[in-house]
Amino acid sequence: MRHALLAAMLSVAILCIGTPAQGLADESSTAVGYEPDPDPVQGLHAFMERQGRKPFDLYQEGRELRTHRVMFEDRRFGTTVWMLDDSPTTEHAGTASIWSAWNINASALYVEGVRTLDDEPQRGWFFNADYSRLIPAHGGRPAVWAPEDPELYYSPHSPFDKVTRNNWRTGEQEVVAEWSHFAWPNATARIYGLTEDERHIFIDLPNRGIFVPFENDENYPVPAMPLYDGRPIGPDGPSVLLWHQHGGANHMPVVYNHQQHGDLIALRTGMLVDRQTGEKNLIAAPLCGNTNYLRAFHEGRVKYPQGDEWTIYRLDRFMDGVSLPTDMSMEELYALWRNLPHATHGHESGDPDREFIAVDGGTTRIFRVRDGQERSIKLSPDGTNYHLHWRHHPRYFVGWVRGWHFGSYRRPVNANVEFQVFSDGTFQPIVDTKHRFNAYYAGGDFSMFSPDATKIHYGSSMTGRFKNYIAVVARPRPPIDPSWRVENDGVTIIWQPSTYSRETKGYLVYRSRTSGHGYTLVTPEPVEDTHWHDETVQPGRAYYYVVTSLEHSGLESGYSAEVARAGVQLPEEYDGTLTVYAEAEQAVWDLETDALPGLTIGVDRREASDWYYLYRHPESDRGQAGLTIDVPADGLYHLWARVRSGQPERTRWQIGVADTPREVATNVTEWTWVRVEGNPLALSAGRTEVTLATGDASAQLDLLCLTTDASMTPQGTRPEDQPRPSAVEQLRAANVQPRVNRLTWRHTNEPGLSHYHVYASREPIAELSQELRIGSPTEAVFIDWGLRADTRYHYAVTAVNRRGDESPIALAEASTPPAETSPVEIELAFGEAELTGAFERSSAGGTRAADYVVPEEPDTNSAAWTIEVPEEDAYYFWLRYLLRGTGARGPSVDHRVEVLLNGQPLTTLGDGRTDLNIPDELIAADHPLAPQVWTWAWPGRANLEGIRLPAGRHTLTLRNLDGSIRYDVLLITNEPSFVPEDGRLRQN
Repeated sequence: MRHALLAAMLSVAILCIGTPAQGLADESSTAVGYEPDPDPVQGLHAFMERQGRKPFDLYQEGRELRTHRVMFEDRRFGTTVWMLDDSPTTEHAGTASIWSAWNINASALYVEGVRTLDDEPQRGWFFNADYSRLIPAHGGRPAVWAPEDPELYYSPHSPFDKVTRNNWRTGEQEVVAEWSHFAWPNATARIYGLTEDERHIFIDLPNRGIFVPFENDENYPVPAMPLYDGRPIGPDGPSVLLWHQHGGANHMPVVYNHQQHGDLIALRTGMLVDRQTGEKNLIAAPLCGNTNYLRAFHEGRVKYPQGDEWTIYRLDRFMDGVSLPTDMSMEELYALWRNLPHATHGHESGDPDREFIAVDGGTTRIFRVRDGQERSIKLSPDGTNYHLHWRHHPRYFVGWVRGWHFGSYRRPVNANVEFQVFSDGTFQPIVDTKHRFNAYYAGGDFSMFSPDATKIHYGSSMTGRFKNYIAVVARPRPPIDPSWRVENDGVTIIWQPSTYSRETKGYLVYRSRTSGHGYTLVTPEPVEDTHWHDETVQPGRAYYYVVTSLEHSGLESGYSAEVARAGVQLPEEYDGTLTVYAEAEQAVWDLETDALPGLTIGVDRREASDWYYLYRHPESDRGQAGLTIDVPADGLYHLWARVRSGQPERTRWQIGVADTPREVATNVTEWTWVRVEGNPLALSAGRTEVTLATGDASAQLDLLCLTTDASMTPQGTRPEDQPRPSAVEQLRAANVQPRVNRLTWRHTNEPGLSHYHVYASREPIAELSQELRIGSPTEAVFIDWGLRADTRYHYAVTAVNRRGDESPIALAEASTPPAETSPVEIELAFGEAELTGAFERSSAGGTRAADYVVPEEPDTNSAAWTIEVPEEDAYYFWLRYLLRGTGARGPSVDHRVEVLLNGQPLTTLGDGRTDLNIPDELIAADHPLAPQVWTWAWPGRANLEGIRLPAGRHTLTLRNLDGSIRYDVLLITNEPSFVPEDGRLRQN
């Protein structure tokens, strides 16, 4: 039942992490404190050595940029992660979980970040499906992707006067609707997505909603639950109404007993734009689906603005006609609410059916919108959850634990961990995002699911500069209901797409002469249809087929159910064995959000088949769920189960097949196959219902196997053996620019190829490791930049198939030439500068100089040094500083320090918008945080920028210093691979 969430949903605070991740909670019973991460870059040491100026000219191909993923394993949780680009610039998905960065089939991903194309900076970009190319964006950020065409999107995201339809590949743009300018103080207009019927684009006007008076009925109180991001405009105009009343809480559907206006109820106000005709309609609509909230509208207790009362809300044109939710039944009101998009900034996110909303904070809460019932989840006992994304799968969403506490900057338990949160209140870790101390908005990862919920995009400052990452959360789902028929003296295999097939590029068919294993690929290119004809079968022979789904990203699903004993002119008697596998977690995978079967999904991406398994929900005494298995033919089947015990104790599963109860038990803590007790099962061909049940807290079930072979003992996970790729051939490495080597090889045409791995070292490579990996290109070329001068580099390249198997290694070497000039490093301490005007001078921990200075008269302050430049060269200016503040979210940093050489303008340093703001007590000489927080301004925006300096003695002056910033040192060097280690890199 859709609404049978049960009383268990009411305010239950739990910490439910499946057994393999239980150590996540146990390993840190108290806060981590200020200790630095012992593995800050997932072991990517060779990648981190590469610093300097990126040769964008070598990456440019027409109007596109070549790019390389770096694929690696999260060394804590085993999750595969893709770092999408090695550009030196700051880059974000730019969606804040509101507007999906992925298009409808995930063949494109939008990101922001300045890169150069034809020596001109470009801000917005689209990754293509395999992330091998960046294409510059035209027409602004994609606020809404067209649901019927992956090439089209609607923009801009803050449309003050128009909506345009854009083609991300061609740049073609068409105006859908225009209007005269809207404007409010401190508020914006935003496209918030498509209505549920996909006909209209909804635009919030303003992007905060409004409060209007209403008559409260004490018999039907509206719960004050946060359901919408923003702080709405009240009847007296200010948008700080809720901030004042609720201490900063986000949007509530109701405010009681306001000191000036009494009881207030919230409305969504905005414009519907028909995306086909451009017709515009101003509307006021329900904000919340709660029954008592809607009852106030149904019973006429809401007092809508009349006439010029709309001007109080800056909605003057609503006077000329606005659609109001009057004279509507309860179901009509609920349907109106559901039809409008409900995506927010990630502080709230709804399930796919919009029956439940998850809300972030110190406790993650799941609300049932009809009655406000709540389940509470603690992802960290002493940390806060920031940003959620649900929307695509009924059973799970994603949430992230902040990396530190504002104010103290202490790291909580589970800091930086991205969690897969299940709708029943359990959760499992996905990835340690490895955020470093950085700015507020860079401190929130803004994670979001891909359309089929197989991947999450997140941002992280792991490498020092903010970059885009994708963590692979689940394999694509295989097609369902496969079958066969004889056709034209051959066999035609038919299947249906799974429920999650929006990202599917096509299907791959595998064939074997043996049931259950030994499949080989018979469709080298993916099949776009849901059928495939095999004309190579031989009469009288039986064949066994499985089908997989292939994403645009290159991810491949596991095998479908087997199509057994297919063929032409087969004998009536069957003389072979049959083997059937079934994933246990499928018993609950597709259940509706509110279903609580007492069993839940565990995650083990290293050892479980298809990465998931079943276990008993920690709040249940017993769990039970049903699974359907397709039995290919009548016969006697032996039943096996792949099980383990989370603790060294005997645990049991009750498995009912065709109404026959059986039991399987184990005390082994590693996955093991156990034959289910009892005689073989006499099963008939067709669908067979299987029940899975346990009352043991430590019992875990991964996989079932039915086989007619009495002598067979299953081994490992479901067999998906594929040939190991052959070694790449004709590998060449050559130096092409002073700090750049290029690698090329002959492209491998073997079926199943996914990508290549490139490894590098300054020593000969004998064994491969993640520490040496620098890239994972999909094409037979790699550009290795940011190298040291006069250095010999050793390379290894492997081919990798879609199962993750690597080929033998191919080796090559290349050397960079000596530097044309001698290394220079000039360090200028502000405490030793000739200072003009009044400065505060203080000492602190973590500084390079004895003292730091803070300008007291920014309009007239300056700092000057006499410097000796030994030879003319391009020099890079690194400014070390730290914002003074309270440690909270903090003010904006926008200091642009002017640099003058001998009185003439030279360059500008420190450009940016936000940063850490650290109170003085956290940088005391003995404070453990002090060495981690001082900031180095990156010398450049889209790339490392060198400034030509002539040889000789010069006066270097800095002015336009900021009065809220502590200045430590200015370092000048001609070494492009230099990156400071004592402090953070500028994030924005």
